[in-house]
Amino acid sequence: MRRHIIALILLCTATTAAAQIRDASDEYIMGNFNLSEVIIQGNPFGPRYSRKNNPGLDIVREIMENADSYRPNRNGCLSRSRHDILTLSLSEPEHGALKKLIQIRPQLFIPFLDTYPSKDPLLNLTTRESVSTEHFDASPLGRTVVKNKQFRSGVDDFLVTDEVEGLGNELVGEADIFAPNIKLLDERFVSPFSAFGTIAYRFALRSDTVFIGKDKCVDIVFAPVDASSCTFTGHIYVDAATHTLRHLQMTTSPQVKINFVKSILLIQSFSPDEEGHANKDYELTLVQFSVKRAGGAAIRKEVEYAQYNYDDANKALEESPLVFRQVPSETYKLTKDLVHELRQYPAYNTLEGIASIIDYNFLPTSQEEPALFLGPITNTISFNNIEGVRLRAGGMTSGYLNPHLGARFYVAYGTRDKKWKYMGQLEYSFNKRERHFGEYPIHSLRLRYDYDIFPLREWKPDAGWDNLFESIKHNYTFPYAMQRRQEMSYNSELRGGFSYRLTARHRQFLDSDDDISTSSLMPEGVNDFDLSEMEIFLRYSPGEVFLDKPDARYVLRREAPIFTLRHTVARKGFLGSDYDYMNTEVSYKQKIRFGAYGFADNTFRAGRVWTPDVPIPLLIVPNSSPAFKLNDISYADFNPMDLVSDRYVQWNFTNKLRGVIFNHIPLINKLDLREIIGAKNIWLPNATYSRHNSSFIPESANPNALCPLPCTRVIVGIGNIFHCVEVDYIWQATWREIFGSSNDGIQVQLKLRL
Repeated sequence: MRRHIIALILLCTATTAAAQIRDASDEYIMGNFNLSEVIIQGNPFGPRYSRKNNPGLDIVREIMENADSYRPNRNGCLSRSRHDILTLSLSEPEHGALKKLIQIRPQLFIPFLDTYPSKDPLLNLTTRESVSTEHFDASPLGRTVVKNKQFRSGVDDFLVTDEVEGLGNELVGEADIFAPNIKLLDERFVSPFSAFGTIAYRFALRSDTVFIGKDKCVDIVFAPVDASSCTFTGHIYVDAATHTLRHLQMTTSPQVKINFVKSILLIQSFSPDEEGHANKDYELTLVQFSVKRAGGAAIRKEVEYAQYNYDDANKALEESPLVFRQVPSETYKLTKDLVHELRQYPAYNTLEGIASIIDYNFLPTSQEEPALFLGPITNTISFNNIEGVRLRAGGMTSGYLNPHLGARFYVAYGTRDKKWKYMGQLEYSFNKRERHFGEYPIHSLRLRYDYDIFPLREWKPDAGWDNLFESIKHNYTFPYAMQRRQEMSYNSELRGGFSYRLTARHRQFLDSDDDISTSSLMPEGVNDFDLSEMEIFLRYSPGEVFLDKPDARYVLRREAPIFTLRHTVARKGFLGSDYDYMNTEVSYKQKIRFGAYGFADNTFRAGRVWTPDVPIPLLIVPNSSPAFKLNDISYADFNPMDLVSDRYVQWNFTNKLRGVIFNHIPLINKLDLREIIGAKNIWLPNATYSRHNSSFIPESANPNALCPLPCTRVIVGIGNIFHCVEVDYIWQATWREIFGSSNDGIQVQLKLRL
């Protein structure tokens, strides 16, 4: 929820900038045409388009065959310099937010309006600029970037982590036009130079020619067969003599349905080297947003490349001379001056401080290099059926106090059970920390002691089970257990997406005076028990990109697969353990793309308790989240303790299509609807603890819910209603007679996405 709030703030107050296409004296305004002009006049493809005897398509195929010659590591090792500019702006001054700002404070905002390159005024709110040296290795294939100079200014300066740069690089990152799909705005667009592109597009060679520098080039126009799919319309400029790609400019058509997106412009320019290969000189990505009444915004990513060097494979990554036209740019200077003027107003400083607290979820004890952060703010107050209103206060030390040694702590009090709970954690980081101890990569030794309640197998979000937003539920009868825990863990994150954690833990499950807490989950005659465990946890996610936060990490690239393995062992009599216990769990999660036609969220989880005769708190209670905030791995309409087992297999998939059906139905295609189809499955074999000893199954459990067939729920829905609502119909395919909760139902979710 907090992440969505911050994203909405950034979208509405700082979103994205106008493209700075160069002026008439620049070499990238070529011949007698403008790079932003990608409108195709008339019908160059003729009345009957054919792929046979099509010179335009033949040239495109020739470029595709030589795709490796356009890749930066084609000749082994390579170093080059690059100049990046990422800008977020407000646009459309005739209405919306920019108009109101100008009306309220014309003397403040008008001097900072940027009309370059377009005639429409833009207000640049955030600029990220850097000069870097980029190095590619052929064997092993790798890429290293050293930032030599960085410039950062904008209304988002309060952000501790550079979320704008991280989010911007994911939304409008460097485009590989020879890949099957071009990633933009968390969507996949068909590239005209991909194998499928020759089918998805029509190509035509125009009769007129243009000059790029002194080289004569031909113009190949292309347009999509299905204009409503994620495709482009544009021009390909190719050297007339060598058929080398020199320039590409393309934009989306109005029929492409992406929420709040007005248009996307992509430009790339190449120049031949001495060997005849093409080096990329320039890339521009411009995304223009438009929201009714709220006005417009734009995001622009511009990259210049220079100083290609293939001579020395082991060349050190030294500081690059400033070969670029201007560093820092005028855009950065305008943004910096605007922020300086805004900070003269106390109201702006107050809003900036509030936004900083919302983003970080912790309250610093001082403005500059605070030694202590208080929070998390969203865990200060929550609700549950054991404690009633739960009040919590805590905090953590920062890297400013000590870059290697840190601590976290909290105390909590329940107004219903009248009990104090607490937690203390001491952590030594082998890596130097700058601000908090969750910074990547983690390499630490951690000691923890707590006395608190915890939900039995309820979905545990990153923000904690006692987060305010997670405590708002439709069912407050979920069972909790009281425990006292001592834990020591060694945590290590390695480059490449692999991490592991080794844990030694002692837990004491305690009886409670509340008849709906631990006491109802204990075997007859057992008031409390101890368990001494050893645990290993492995996680592998190649290519994962995330934002670092002190209380959680927010994944930006969900296409990266996530594999986990957890194995826990305890021996009876060892360090006071009352039971033999062995548990293994594995999981897999990934978003799989269907190119321009949508994606599927896939989740697989399996677990097994290998030892018999253990109490309910140690058994597998599949995830039941009665919170109104939904997630992919839990069953929101499960009653607590419906399913209890010593083993389970769960697999879920949800296909979310991009209007494959609705976009081709007249009138309905105006609504920008999305098709949704999926299923949630969980299988619990007959070998459950109800057969071993029924005394270990509490009265609140449903013993009839043990069935040889998987529990399958089919989901069919419509998404993107009013751009933010999803309505799903859930049909109980199996267990219709024996399942304790409702068989079928309607599920309504609020989902705001592009």
